[in-house]
Amino acid sequence: MSIGIAIQTYALRHECQRDLHGTLRRLSEMGYRRIEFDALYAEPDQTDRLLESLGLSVCGLGVVLDRLEDHPEQVIAACRALHTRRAFAAFAPRPVDPEAAEGLRGRLDAAASMLDAHGIQFGYHSRSWEFDAWKGGGCPFDVIAQARRIFLEPDLGWLWQAGVDPVQFLREHRGRCPVAHIEDFRTFGDHDSDDAVGSGAVPVQGILDQAPSLGVDTLVVEFGASHGDHAWTLADRSLRFIESHLARTRR
Repeated sequence: MSIGIAIQTYALRHECQRDLHGTLRRLSEMGYRRIEFDALYAEPDQTDRLLESLGLSVCGLGVVLDRLEDHPEQVIAACRALHTRRAFAAFAPRPVDPEAAEGLRGRLDAAASMLDAHGIQFGYHSRSWEFDAWKGGGCPFDVIAQARRIFLEPDLGWLWQAGVDPVQFLREHRGRCPVAHIEDFRTFGDHDSDDAVGSGAVPVQGILDQAPSLGVDTLVVEFGASHGDHAWTLADRSLRFIESHLARTRR
């Protein structure tokens, strides 16, 4: 099974805010063909025209859960304009206890049910705090994962930062993670030590080897602590490493 490679706009959010067209053009010239939006940086119709002119497609749209609940018609219209059938909660309130987590679980399932009626899948983008243990035992992710109508969109680098084995996570949730973020860090425990995929300490080679067979159809490059020239360097080096590794494994 082949796997698609995308990049999330959050990695280049400063550039997108300043010049969306120029940013998308440079990503296309670099070799990216799929984009995941963490947010909208222009009107959806305008963004779609830019993407089409550059030969790019959208693999998902990040939304704020509160905004989705208050203005679902806007999210549905944006997904349709961008020709994507996937949206995900890019931001949701952090539950401080099991009761709050159960409330979030219900909200996620309700949102997924509503979007499903319009042909749009809804997912949850997990980071690291979902695995922080509560004093009484358990963690937020244990409850959130019980939202059975959603797909899971883990950031595999942040899982590693939380002490979770990324490949084992994909294995345990086989079939629920069609999209996963691939992020690398130089140092465990240092959340600002982003590096290009394949240059840090996260076991990304194992992820690339196993992800397709575990139900992942798209890996999304992400990094959060960089901007300017360094961000472009990380974007380029990440794509080159992933493409090179996948080409070797196909031989």
